[in-house]
Amino acid sequence: MGFTHPLTVSPNPTNGLLRLHRAPSAQIDAVEVLDVNGRVVLRTGRPADDLIDLGSLESGVYVVRAFMQEGMRTARVVRE
Repeated sequence: MGFTHPLTVSPNPTNGLLRLHRAPSAQIDAVEVLDVNGRVVLRTGRPADDLIDLGSLESGVYVVRAFMQEGMRTARVVRE
């Protein structure tokens, strides 16, 4: 069975805390946040309550990569 559910995030844009929305059966193992140049600016293990804090990042556009057993999913987010 393929993994077809996308990763979505809210609120977007965000001032800090970001919730990752995933399929109920999927478990997020790790998360990376990349800047527009593709550099990893934040890395975390399994996020508690599917929340990550982007409060330490500069304003801008980022890509959130969530690693799950079913594969990697990405979402774009704007940090205000």
